[in-house]
Amino acid sequence: MSDAPQRLYLAGPMSGYAEHNFPEFNRVAALLRAEGYEVFNPAENADGGVRRPRSFYMRRDIPALMDCDAIAALPDWQQSRGACLEMWIAIDLDMPIFECRMRSGSVFLEPIKTLDIKALPFSREPDANRREKQTTDKRVTGTVEKTQGAAGFSLREPADELPASAKSPL
Repeated sequence: MSDAPQRLYLAGPMSGYAEHNFPEFNRVAALLRAEGYEVFNPAENADGGVRRPRSFYMRRDIPALMDCDAIAALPDWQQSRGACLEMWIAIDLDMPIFECRMRSGSVFLEPIKTLDIKALPFSREPDANRREKQTTDKRVTGTVEKTQGAAGFSLREPADELPASAKSPL
């Protein structure tokens, strides 16, 4: 573990899962801790439940992400708007990103080398308790690919040019 990150942020889906997927978050966090990692587990930051709006928990979890060395993603993290947002932040902070792979009762961190950000669920309808603040449809385009950066990721812009009407006058 000498070259591995010491403090991991655990990301994954919660909404729509039985018990908000807390048992899986807690199981993987315990396995990672047994391997010597310090783990920030959002399920432990949820004050015992999910009584408050999702935005309340995201506002608490994102600062914790910024204090971590890397992000470790549970299976199906791509189905979670929150986990996708956390991935974007990790990419922007040049943090290493890993997927948690389970084998024989142990967890292994597999580096994610390429992400198809066009497949991330940023175009989903907002939560019912969230006010719509934007009137335009903003869709994410591009890909993230392995480069020489510290975390090994960079955002490659899409090849096609924006229409003149979409460009900023500044």
